[in-house]
Amino acid sequence: MYIKEVAMSSDLILNLLKYLIILTILFFSINLQPINFYVDIENLINKIELDHLIYLPHYFIFDNLNTLVSRKYSLTYHNTFLFLNLIILIIPIIFHSFFFQHLDKNKEFVNLFLCSIIFPISLQSVTSPNSESVFSIIVIYLTSLILCKNSKMKIIPIIIPLFIYSYFIDLGNSLVFLFFILFFIGMLIVNKIFGWKISLMIFFIIFLISLSYSKDILSYVGQIFDINITLRLILNLEMLSINNLNLIEIIKRYIYFWLTLLGFMNHLKLFIISTIFIMIIVFGYLFLKSSKNFNNLKHKYYNSKNIITFCCIFLFPLVVITILPTHAYAKYYVFIVPFLIKLLSIYSTKYSLLIFSIIYSFAFILNSYFIIYSNVRTIDFI
Repeated sequence: MYIKEVAMSSDLILNLLKYLIILTILFFSINLQPINFYVDIENLINKIELDHLIYLPHYFIFDNLNTLVSRKYSLTYHNTFLFLNLIILIIPIIFHSFFFQHLDKNKEFVNLFLCSIIFPISLQSVTSPNSESVFSIIVIYLTSLILCKNSKMKIIPIIIPLFIYSYFIDLGNSLVFLFFILFFIGMLIVNKIFGWKISLMIFFIIFLISLSYSKDILSYVGQIFDINITLRLILNLEMLSINNLNLIEIIKRYIYFWLTLLGFMNHLKLFIISTIFIMIIVFGYLFLKSSKNFNNLKHKYYNSKNIITFCCIFLFPLVVITILPTHAYAKYYVFIVPFLIKLLSIYSTKYSLLIFSIIYSFAFILNSYFIIYSNVRTIDFI
């Protein structure tokens, strides 16, 4: 009994230390970066619409602030919004550390969630003062929960209400997330019935269909969910003259997606050299480790389920970009980050993975700070 209590105490101290480090990273992201660091900040500075926040807890705060603070972008608005985001971020960590431990018998969730939340594209998403940041927190939480080894029936009462809530926060991105989950589950079912080779053929067929009938698919989805949003998307594609892109242009956007997802490039299309250098070292290490232990890794992890998972996270964004070329930036696909972290966990312990995530995040933050200040005029605000 005494040994068990000591073990629980040590786990608690380690978890608290992890949270402190993660909060430090988020603090640096919020306070160190120039305003250009945040995604879609130009739209916010031009106009703040509280109606877009109506389903967020932030709304009740800003609705009671004076008109100048709540209607005009300012330092007060920025810091208040992100402070509330931090509180929202802490909630699932506390619940899973103290109340939901039975849902995470292998203690995977907290590590997966924390590593995912500080990944470069996640950092940019969750520290941006808009409703999409709260959606990003929820979607990373849900994906991390789904990927952990737990009883899926036990987490359904958590997943369904949160997904419905995310639908009201951000209709467009929640549909992308829903289609990914349906796509992923569907391909796992096909793989179980027909095998992974047939599944790969279906992947290829889906891509060809999306390439040939992208506008029709978009219109059909709009008729089911929200025709007004779909019409605006189609009009936007036509105004930008990107409604009939050739394969080369689609591939360019797909490469841009991976560059922004991995933190090699930010939304200002500036390269982050430090993250590229770190990832080259990591991939080199993984290659050497795979070469030495290939048979063991192949026997343990190289199964059809992992192949399908790998294909889904690589091909789903390609299909979406083919249909919606405006959605090439990785912020629309933050739910893929936990999948990447999960794949990396095959080759490393959870502590070494957390250390890598922390180093990678700090490198991204510091490098972003220097290149944004040296390359771009920072936006001034009151």
